[in-house]
Amino acid sequence: MLKAKSLSRNLILSSCIFAVVIFGCYFYFENPTVIQISMIPTEVQENRAPKSVNEVNEVLYKVARSSCLSYITQLSLESMISEFVQPKEPLFENDILFVVMGSKKFEDRTRVLRETWLSLVSQVYIFADEQIEDLGMISLEELKGKSSFEDAQHRQIKGLQWLFLSKKGFLEKFKWIMLVDDDTFVNVENLILHLNKYDHRLLISFGYVWDREYQKDIAFYSGGAGIIISGPALIKMVPSFYSWKCPYKGANDLTISYCINVKTNLIFRN
Repeated sequence: MLKAKSLSRNLILSSCIFAVVIFGCYFYFENPTVIQISMIPTEVQENRAPKSVNEVNEVLYKVARSSCLSYITQLSLESMISEFVQPKEPLFENDILFVVMGSKKFEDRTRVLRETWLSLVSQVYIFADEQIEDLGMISLEELKGKSSFEDAQHRQIKGLQWLFLSKKGFLEKFKWIMLVDDDTFVNVENLILHLNKYDHRLLISFGYVWDREYQKDIAFYSGGAGIIISGPALIKMVPSFYSWKCPYKGANDLTISYCINVKTNLIFRN
């Protein structure tokens, strides 16, 4: 009789714990701005500042993996990161490489970008299905003449591969890389002010996270809003593009997001 009661109590307790976990995960997913203190690693709670960038990256990894989900969105880490590792030097526009997905069909969009915010930056590559010299649009052999929406998804990924393989040491020069579409407008001044808060050696990325994306196993950036990746993080990713480690996921932003997640264990910032 006692064993039966004990078993019953344990069963009820287990059910309650399971329900709390499920509700907690559901509540967190539905309300991604809610952060539990238990999600934050002990060394962060106790303000034991890591001594190196590598230690900070380890802390970020712990934060990313301490949620009941496999990723965290809208987690405010600015103060934690900026207090731990201050940038050693100011950031300038030529420290950022802009990689644009362009197209012959919408070359007028690229002209507008060239006349507006792209005129304020010096480091930019525009990958498209056709080469248009006066716009600085580049088309790689495997991209030429491929104008469909599906084909367009490969332009930035293959473009980054090309830069990495054919221009040795080029990508390593940049502190940050920003991927944008040809209909994305960037406030360059505000972007620099924002990135100045962070040490570029951190394995970190920024973008608009779609919480309700159908592939729930990864944090998914919306490519249209722009994706910013620290230089060291990108260098870890690019060699694995189109491999079993970092397979193509049917869209450029899905693929980049997946690679960020599995190759660098980055913190996603909304």
